[in-house]
Order: sequence, then C-alpha cells, then structure tokens
Amino acid sequence: MDYSNLEEKRVLVVDENQEIFDSIKEETQKIGLNCRFDKAASFSRAVDLIFSGGYDVVILYFPGIRGPYLSNLAFMRGLPVVLIASLTLFPLEVHHLIEKGIKEIIPKDKLREIGPILGKLLS
Repeated sequence: MDYSNLEEKRVLVVDENQEIFDSIKEETQKIGLNCRFDKAASFSRAVDLIFSGGYDVVILYFPGIRGPYLSNLAFMRGLPVVLIASLTLFPLEVHHLIEKGIKEIIPKDKLREIGPILGKLLS
C-alpha cells in the first residue's frame, strides 16, 4: 500500500516508556508510513497536546497515564484513539472500550501490527 500521501499526518503517543514510542515509529517506517510522531510522557503534557489540536490519531498505552481520562479528552476533540494494552483484557472490557469509541486495541506483544492499523486509520 502507498502511504506517501500521509506524510502530513500527526500522531500523538502517550506513554512514559521510550521503547514503546520507538517501536511504534520503527514499525510504521517499515511499511513506508512516515507521518509525524509526538510523545507525551506525562498526563499534563498529554492534555496540553490533545487540546493543542492538529493530531490525527492518539495512541494511548493502557492502563498507562490515566488512559481512560485521556481517551475521553481525545473523543471530545474528535480524535480516533488506539490503545496499546499491556494486559489481557476480558472480552467484555474490549466490547465496552470499542463501544466507547476506541478504534483498535493492540496487545503490547503484537506491537508489530501497528503500522497497517495506523495506515488504515490515517487513510
């Protein structure tokens, strides 16, 4: 798939862990998705960036930095949200999160799948 038209897209990654951020960038670059990534490693920084506007997708590490609260803020701004889950979620939890508006839930151990997911959301 050709992602060259997505270079102007902006993605906000909310997580304290630099490895998660680096992995997301690496996996998207592998498929030729070269959008702009910003990182928020604290709750206050995440709030500031979400409200600053200009993002096309927000990726939250769940249950990370007040994930449910930040996802609601992103929804208020009309932003799609992708969760990176560090734990196994029960099917009812997954159903509830998707009903709330979460676009995708990716287990941390399957982070290599994020590239095509972001490509689809940003297209």
